[in-house]
Parts: sequence; structure tokens; C-alpha cells
Amino acid sequence: MRYKVLTPDGVPIELDCSYETKDLADIALDKWIKSYEKLGYYSSYRWEISVAKLKAHCKIVVDPKWNIKLRSKLEEDYIRETGRFAFLDPAVIDIRYVEWLELKLAKLY
Repeated sequence: MRYKVLTPDGVPIELDCSYETKDLADIALDKWIKSYEKLGYYSSYRWEISVAKLKAHCKIVVDPKWNIKLRSKLEEDYIRETGRFAFLDPAVIDIRYVEWLELKLAKLY
């Protein structure tokens, strides 16, 4: 599997990048957070989060774009179970899909 790191707003920290392991994703997240140290906080139209609390507001998620065989099956399940379509454009990740996917994967492990 491959992983993406999402900001508190649900946007990937790097649009065209995913990581082979969660550890590599975590290292990328730490590096991204470090880029906010001088400013002292992360800010968006929704909130302002101190650097000290920023990691808790980010997510490391499975990148469906890189898991093509799994993606088709998961999309079918998601649509069947929720009645919603999963838009898997890596620039616009539906957080409801991500949360649903995490629950599914938690059941597998």
C-alpha cells in the first residue's frame, strides 16, 4: 500500500506524492510541520492551529490512487454502503470516504 498525508483541511501536503510506508509518511509529516515552526502556527480559512498541536490534526491515509486493484472493489463497496460516490482526485479527497476507508482497513488488521 501507499500512503498520503492530509493537512487539517483534508488536503494532501504534496499533491503528486505518496509514501511506501506509514513511517515514511510520518517523516514527511514531521518535515511539513517543521516548515511552520518559524510562523508558529498553521492557518486556513477554518482555523489556526499551533505547531505543537498540528500533528494531532493531520492524518496519514491509504492513497487509493496507488492501490488500483483495491480501489475498484472499495469504490463499489463505498457506493453500495453509503449511496455516495467516492471522488478519488488526489487534490480533492472526500474526508467521509477517507474515514470510511480507515474503518474498513481497521477491520482487516
